[in-house]
Parts: sequence; C-alpha cells; structure tokens
Amino acid sequence: MKQPGARTASEWHVRGKALEQLRQLPESLACLDKALQLDPRLAEAWLDRASVLLPLGRLDEAIGSAENALRLDRKNPTAWAFLAIALGAAGRSEESLEASEQGLSLKPGDWPMWNNKARALEGLGRLDEALAAYDRALSINPMSSYTWSNKGRDLNWLSRFAEAIPCFERSITADDKNFDAWVGLAESLTMTGRFDEALTSFSRALEIDPRSAQAWNNKGAVYSLLKDPKAALVCFEQAAALGWEGAEESVARCRQEIQERPRQ
Repeated sequence: MKQPGARTASEWHVRGKALEQLRQLPESLACLDKALQLDPRLAEAWLDRASVLLPLGRLDEAIGSAENALRLDRKNPTAWAFLAIALGAAGRSEESLEASEQGLSLKPGDWPMWNNKARALEGLGRLDEALAAYDRALSINPMSSYTWSNKGRDLNWLSRFAEAIPCFERSITADDKNFDAWVGLAESLTMTGRFDEALTSFSRALEIDPRSAQAWNNKGAVYSLLKDPKAALVCFEQAAALGWEGAEESVARCRQEIQERPRQ
C-alpha cells in the first residue's frame, strides 16, 4: 500500500526525466533508480537511465540499462539505438554494428540509427561502408549538420579532401555553430592548398571554442606553411598554454625563425 506522500514508480520516473532535461544528471539518475527499485519492469525508465549514464561516462552501466530495456521489449528500436551508442562509446564496434542493424530492421527510416551504424563501421575501419551509411542517413534527413560533418571527416581520413569540402559546407549551412565542421573544413582547405580560407575557417572554429588546443595548433601550422612565424607563434603559444603535445617545440622553432630572419 502506498504511504501518504510517497511517490509512485511512475512519479519518480517523470521527475527523473525532468531533471535530465535540466542537465541535473546525478539527481536524475537517483530518481530513475528509485523508480526502478519500485518497478523494475519500466522499460522506458531503463532507457532514460541509459541516456543519463552515457554523458556521465558510465558506459558499462549504460549498456546494462539498455540491455534490461531490451529484455522487457526486444522490438523497441530506441533501446537498440541506446545500446549501439553505448557499445560504440566503449569501443565495442562489432557489437555496436549488430545493435544498429537490429534497430534498423525495426525502423529502417531512422536516420540517427544510420549514423550509429556508420560510427560502428568507422570503428571497424570500414570507411567506404560508413560513407554509404551516412548517405542513407542524409537521404532521410538532408539537413543533419552532424551527419554532413561526419561524412566530411571520413572523406578527409581517406584523403579525399576536395570531396570533403562541400560536405563540411553543407554541415555549416545547417548549423554554423558546428565546431567540428569548421575544423574539418579548415583541414580540407589546408590539404588542398587554400591556406587563406583555411585560416578563416580555423578562426570561425575558435570563435565557437577558443579553448581548442588542436585548432590553435593547426592554425599555427597553416601560418608556418605561409612562412609567417610571428603569426604562427601566437597560435602555438595558445596551443601550448592549453596543453597541446608538441606545441612547445613549435613555439621554440618559431622563435628561432624570428630571431634568424634579420640575418638572412
């Protein structure tokens, strides 16, 4: 019998979901745990628990929560999606691929699930197949900035830089605050010799995340290619201050170039 003032499992579940929306993740998890203690058959609460555990980095628990949801309902594509994401984050790419394919067998028009499959294929080094999966996702949702950016990244990994550029541009058109797209575009432009445009793209990326050591370092590398050690030094100093490995050596090299330049 419910005690006066005591919450039901459903009420704890609703509270946990609300706290997750507010990004109060530890508090959300505590509520979801109480809901599941009262009623472990709440499949949706297991899914929400997995969703909370993922950003907390508690991957094994997230996997277990998704598996518990699937024990209650094997035909829930969302449960397969969470399992695929958690397995992928844990580096278990083969299992992540299997979970993605299970989800797609239930819901073939789910474009995020095609993204999950692509990420699993990336983890297995099967980049051509990953590109095909991203194309399937984009055929369903051509405005997914995330998907365009990921496709561009894979093309960069395959040294297909000219093909990657329009992918990053499409990503930015969909979301001009996509940091990864600006960085990916800058790298593609660098590798195709379009250095001035690459610098502009790195600058846009750094407006979004000024604490990206990698972006500062790579911007410095472009200035080095342009034989501008003073501008490169500013970037490498920022990268070094943010802890980028190897940036201190680049700082020293630029300082030496600046000192030697008048003697040339």
